[in-house]
Amino acid sequence: MQRRMRALRWLLLVGALPLSACVTTEYARDPVKDQPSPESGSVVLSLTLNTGEVGQFDQMQLTRLQDDGARQSGFDQRFVLSNVAPNLSRDTSLFVGALKPGTYRIKQLVDFGTNRYIEFKDSNVALVGSFTVETGKVTDLGRVVLTAANFNVLLGRSARITSNEALIRQYASDYAALYERGPARTWDVAKNEKDIAELFALVHPIGATGFSRMSDGQIVGGTRMGTLIRRDSTGRWHVAGRTGDLEAITATTVAGGGAYRIVAGGDMGTLFAADGEKTIAALNRGNLPGGSIFFINASPDAKTWVVGVQQAKAAGLYWSSTLDNGNWQALVRDSIETSVWSGARGVWAWAYPGGVGYASTASKTVSCYDYASAQWRKGGVPDQRRLIALSASPEGILGVLTGTNAGFAGIFASTHVSRDCGQTWSETHSPYKVKAAPPIVLPSGTILEAGGVFGDPGIYASKDGQAWTKTSDQGRLSDRLWLFPELLLAVNGGALGVETIESSTDEGATWKRELSSIDYAVLRKQLGSKASPQ
Repeated sequence: MQRRMRALRWLLLVGALPLSACVTTEYARDPVKDQPSPESGSVVLSLTLNTGEVGQFDQMQLTRLQDDGARQSGFDQRFVLSNVAPNLSRDTSLFVGALKPGTYRIKQLVDFGTNRYIEFKDSNVALVGSFTVETGKVTDLGRVVLTAANFNVLLGRSARITSNEALIRQYASDYAALYERGPARTWDVAKNEKDIAELFALVHPIGATGFSRMSDGQIVGGTRMGTLIRRDSTGRWHVAGRTGDLEAITATTVAGGGAYRIVAGGDMGTLFAADGEKTIAALNRGNLPGGSIFFINASPDAKTWVVGVQQAKAAGLYWSSTLDNGNWQALVRDSIETSVWSGARGVWAWAYPGGVGYASTASKTVSCYDYASAQWRKGGVPDQRRLIALSASPEGILGVLTGTNAGFAGIFASTHVSRDCGQTWSETHSPYKVKAAPPIVLPSGTILEAGGVFGDPGIYASKDGQAWTKTSDQGRLSDRLWLFPELLLAVNGGALGVETIESSTDEGATWKRELSSIDYAVLRKQLGSKASPQ
């Protein structure tokens, strides 16, 4: 059964289903920047992901019902809508195009960044529904949601976001003129009650990140679908608030000296304030540059705020003396690798007592900014090698994985630890000949390092970086790991799109699964007694 489900997942997310014998594509013109046919109408549609297996989609392919006769005889015509806002966010795409009159259905999605295609079966297409394009009119389809769901993929319409006008006016104002052409059309029929994609995604959001520890020991973090989650002292997870839209929460901080209990940042650059229970509200972002927020921190007196903003080709840190309607100024900014939207980031930021740290692959920089002096303490990458990955302890002790400029991690990589913000480094001589992850320095001083790319999976531990002992046969360490005084938290986005949150209270030797994106009630109905959360 597991082998069959893996094959199904591969088919849906990696390769398109077999197409008709003869397929032609017609690219929709931009209704504002190009000169489309006067007979055409315009279509506006946004799409949000609840999965980490694909990136922001570049194209959406449609079929037209008027062409069904030709399709049955072996001729298939596709109409291609392009993503007009590739810098909008990591998870949300905005498709706009001019199409000839007719009735259309969604058929395929394309992500060039991960080279993946999703071709939808007729049953899923029928569930989503069709829409009609009329000459000179705008059809606004609101938001659709793509979610991983128990080893499968669901596409469905959003009941929360039924219009894209606000999104366009804020992030793609060139297209606001489309809404001056009169009332917009929408889907031909009401949302089907069996269309549960958005509901499933809201109940099982994927992408947990940005964890912070509250003064009472509870831990808060963000995830997709506008959801703030909270871990209580017993290890149980709760929804701590929803933003009301579908923007992923990508960073949090606990501001002890200010007016906000919790501050969060979103994938589309929104700042939020939350109480950790249920209330969460958007703040005025002032002149903060657009992009995905990947880091938030404040000085102990909450008079200096630092926010990390990530765009398609650049990322950096910005500071302001106030959070709400702040006057943001750049602290540092660097170019980043083009694969950033698929999960790899070329910059890192971390908090330590009294300041924040920053590192960059492009500039080979490791630096620390002190709140009290408002000065940078600058270091560098070991031997000016290429920075691949970085970890930081709550005390600001760094572990890095570096490689040569001409090779991948593996046999060309090395691992080092720094206790003075990159001014000096000591190499960790773990038993792994193939380095795959940066070392993690725990609050106790123990150094952990994971490997096992080509064998010997697990975790080794050391007190000095020289003598090592294997403590686990399961390699759980990654850049999605958070260190707290009493435990480690790891977010694992494993095969088939399933995400789990696990904890360790014995320095990574054993792990307990606390939360999973699998809906076991549904899975039991599918597999019977074979399904178990254990």
